[in-house]
Amino acid sequence: MKIWSFSGSLLTPFKKSIAPAVLGALLLLCVGESPAASGGLDLSFDPSFGVNGAVSSVIPQMDGKILLAGEFTIVRGGVRSRIARINADGTLDPTFDPGSGANDSVSFMIEQPDGKLLIGGNFTSINGVNRNRLARLNPDGSLDSSFNPDPETGAIATLSSLALQADGKVLLGGTITNSVFQPPSRILRLHGDGSWDDTFSANASGQINAIVLQPNGKLLVGGSFSSINGIGRSGIARLNSNGSLDTGFAVTGIDFFWGSLQKVYCLDLQTNGKVLIGASFYRSGLWVTRHEIVRLNSDGSLDVSFDSGMGPDYDGLSSQASFTFIESQQDGKILFGGHFDRMNATNRLNVARLNADGRLDLTFDPGSSAPGDLRCAAVQSDGNVLLGGNFRTSISGRQPNHLLRLDATGSVDSPFVPTIQAAIAPDVSSMVLQPDGKVLLGSARFFGGFQWDWAGISRLNWDGSWDSTFDPGSGPNFPVMSVALQNDGRVLLGGAFTAVDGTNRNRIARLNSDGSLDDSFQSNPDSLVRSVTVQPDGKVLVGGPFSSINGTNRKGIARLHSDGSLDETFDPGTGVIGQVYCIVLQPDGKVLLGGDFGDVNGMGWLRVARLNQDGSVDTSFDPGTGVSDVVRSIALQPDGKLLLGGRFSLVNGTTRNGIARLNPEGSLDTTFDPGTGVAPSMSEVHSVSLQKDGKVMLGGSFSSVNGKSLNGIARLNTDGTLDSAFDPGGGVTGIIYSGVSTVFAIAVQPNGRIIIGGNFKNADGVARERVARLLGDSPALVSAPVKENGDLVCQFRGIFGLTYTLEYRKSLSSGTWQKLLNLTAPETDLGLGAGVFEFRDPIPASGMRYYRVVDPAY
Repeated sequence: MKIWSFSGSLLTPFKKSIAPAVLGALLLLCVGESPAASGGLDLSFDPSFGVNGAVSSVIPQMDGKILLAGEFTIVRGGVRSRIARINADGTLDPTFDPGSGANDSVSFMIEQPDGKLLIGGNFTSINGVNRNRLARLNPDGSLDSSFNPDPETGAIATLSSLALQADGKVLLGGTITNSVFQPPSRILRLHGDGSWDDTFSANASGQINAIVLQPNGKLLVGGSFSSINGIGRSGIARLNSNGSLDTGFAVTGIDFFWGSLQKVYCLDLQTNGKVLIGASFYRSGLWVTRHEIVRLNSDGSLDVSFDSGMGPDYDGLSSQASFTFIESQQDGKILFGGHFDRMNATNRLNVARLNADGRLDLTFDPGSSAPGDLRCAAVQSDGNVLLGGNFRTSISGRQPNHLLRLDATGSVDSPFVPTIQAAIAPDVSSMVLQPDGKVLLGSARFFGGFQWDWAGISRLNWDGSWDSTFDPGSGPNFPVMSVALQNDGRVLLGGAFTAVDGTNRNRIARLNSDGSLDDSFQSNPDSLVRSVTVQPDGKVLVGGPFSSINGTNRKGIARLHSDGSLDETFDPGTGVIGQVYCIVLQPDGKVLLGGDFGDVNGMGWLRVARLNQDGSVDTSFDPGTGVSDVVRSIALQPDGKLLLGGRFSLVNGTTRNGIARLNPEGSLDTTFDPGTGVAPSMSEVHSVSLQKDGKVMLGGSFSSVNGKSLNGIARLNTDGTLDSAFDPGGGVTGIIYSGVSTVFAIAVQPNGRIIIGGNFKNADGVARERVARLLGDSPALVSAPVKENGDLVCQFRGIFGLTYTLEYRKSLSSGTWQKLLNLTAPETDLGLGAGVFEFRDPIPASGMRYYRVVDPAY
């Protein structure tokens, strides 16, 4: 990226910059005439968290787009309830919109020749309209009201299979409970408008798992039944077009070694009329042995030319293997998936491909990439394989979320993977802005009461996309609770982990700027590190419930050298008895502590204290009776006053709910009055962040601030009153796993926009899982450029990668703004600071001009 000067209609590179003192005066963003509301969601920042629930059905379309159905509610940052369409690159297709979608899971999809979509599952409504387990959508995703199943068909208790006839009639497999169908038929056919077709009558003794139509109108059914229409048929049968049993098709020449065929999971009809079966059985007869995968001739007899050897097994037992799909490719090869770890004594995890004769295709090897709980597959026209299911598995440092594409050799198609960014899967617990605009996120979530589930560190680009250049490998094995950035770009992590990328690191570690582990930093606290702060000299302050560092007694607070060794010149004596949640370093080197403690080196400081540079208690800081409950966050103002956020209701005996300000010596600042503070009871402020104008951002688990409904995010004026100009709408809503919607981390960008992280699904009603960006105040006008060497020169800071419009007029107070050109904020530091523009305009004969830059979000 270059710095540009403007001369006439030409742009040319310019290498000289304004003096730093001038830059400070001119580093201002400009606005249009109708600025957007402060606090509104910034739609240009989209973390795009893949598919957030299981994918049960997938259909590739001719134009490369892909239909998905399952249990999800969000696809790539957009709300899509159980049915969606994505583009060829994995991004959400907004032209396919099912409204509020299905109210429960969608398990089956069939695309009709006219582009309409039949769906079946466990739902009872589509976009708010009653549809019991079966519906049809138009090509744009809207409900097709011309297909309305009769009330009798609405009595389907379970739907286990679905098929479409060439004449538009629909075959259903399931359990029908309505008295019209007695005994329960389990196979049903509807007309093209959804009405019941009484010309079709069939009755299976057990569940139908698969229905496959032959070109002649007959249908193959597979499942766990033992008879059809009262005639013995074990697991597989063929019916005539009216539902009667086709007695010309019967499994022959095979003995069922373990009794009758227990269950047929899936069927596939090959172009030559032969039938592939995936089942749970072991069968032998006529000196022929077959395991789990069998091919039958068109009359039902065993095709002895198809031999898959020992077949699939799991942990050495073929009886433990199961199937969810079998699909014949155009080249005659056969793709199948389910639950297994070997195929014919060769390692194959959950998905494999056979040659046309049943032998394992060794050219297709997904290795360890294939995830568990596969539910569906589809082969695209280019030979790539789409896999859907209920999985999250690490592939090349990314987390494919319920949807994956393999190439023709079985390798992961990385550009397609709709990821849930590594380490953003749990709550975002900490956040740091880098000078280049990228965002570091640390994450942790306590799950199940006794174990930590998902933890890590990741980095986002300026637009919220995952930064693949930052690769921590397998990352920390347990949660990251604090992230700090050194001046050289290296990243310090504190948390509950004991290893990073497979290497031992106890609760604190340092990564290089590319995410790799920094071997030059090693330390060994004996318990959690909840807070990490880097001093200007490179030393590191750490806080938490630990009692020793590298074998030396240090309770709650310690300072490390830049290599992780203990700095013994910082000695807090008996230390902190309790929890240290936050550490803030003052410009004079003194150290502020907040947390849940009642003793600091023998002195009864309640939950807030200050230490001298050597670790001793600073007795000149006196908070009186202290804080009544936990302090989660401290923000230091330029005037030395400090803002506290937490779960407290009293500060030195005065009511302050969740937020308060102390004077530099520790007394309560009564000029800062947040009224009733955050509510309801037990609400917390987890993060306090200070804007350049002195206003105070609050993030937490509250639902109101000083009586106004605000969910998880709010802003206060400098006197503590609620800032009504900041309107985050519905705030953060929805929870990921448990708890309440919460903002745990806030970072204010130099241009005033606000990034929030935590445990939420939506920000102001728009799908934003765990990370979102809000608009800040309308930026200020660049009012007076500097004259330099015959030019008017101004600079401003933008969001990296966004394009802005530069405008001018001759008078500061009147006249029409006229466009000069568009400028794109640089993504790297050009010597002026990352994201900073410099613009030069030859001084016109008419005299001074005044400039503004229109931010695209306003």
